[in-house]
Amino acid sequence: MRIDDLKLRTKSLIPLAIMAATILAMIAFGALRLDSIGETAKTIIQQRDRATTLITRASRRMILLPLSLLGSVVYDDDSPEGRAAASDYRNAPAEVAKLLDEVQRLLPDKAAEIAAFGARFAALLDKSKGVISVQENAPGLTHGAAIAPGDLVKLVHASQLAAEIETSVRALAKEMTAFNEGMLIANAAAGAKLEEDARRAILALTVGGFAATLVAGAVSLWLTRAKIANPIARMVEAMGALAGGDLSVEIQGCKRLDEIGAMAR
Repeated sequence: MRIDDLKLRTKSLIPLAIMAATILAMIAFGALRLDSIGETAKTIIQQRDRATTLITRASRRMILLPLSLLGSVVYDDDSPEGRAAASDYRNAPAEVAKLLDEVQRLLPDKAAEIAAFGARFAALLDKSKGVISVQENAPGLTHGAAIAPGDLVKLVHASQLAAEIETSVRALAKEMTAFNEGMLIANAAAGAKLEEDARRAILALTVGGFAATLVAGAVSLWLTRAKIANPIARMVEAMGALAGGDLSVEIQGCKRLDEIGAMAR
């Protein structure tokens, strides 16, 4: 069907239909972009940022391991300090494992690196059994001169082993801190990209709205002039000629199916 065959009311609705379709397209585009931005922001806030917090907690908990070992060497089992050291030592494996498991769930792309941290800590825990075995069979260093020479040698060896573990834990915690710093830098870069994506989406919506307004205006102007105003003007001119007695005037638009065509016929 030709545009000329559409009723005038239908013609007048074409620009509005173009504008409405463009607005719906812009809404759909904006919704998709905002959903994408929202999902990325959710990943950063709820997963990656939380993961860095959990890694920090895990590294701090690891650092307590050599302290609890030294405490077990210095204090007797039945002293408050000795019981606190033993409790810290017993709870360390489960607490660290829980934190690192949660990090692996939050960062599946970093699971191998997190698992490596856990494996290194597990190796240090295994090494720490040598300290605990001495602590279970010798008095604490707080007994001083009352300690038998044989027990003293064992306690010195246990202290040296605890110091070695402390050095290893410190190195592990340092690497985990570096890992965290890399994550924070990546999060900051992702946040900056989100901000840029949001600006681009707003710009696209603004430009799209402006372009849609121009297109709708141009179509409206074209329809008003070419399909309504000009044919009516020619009709008025022909009617004037007829009224003046000129019966040879050509009447245009008789084949149109709209109101102007009806007037022409």
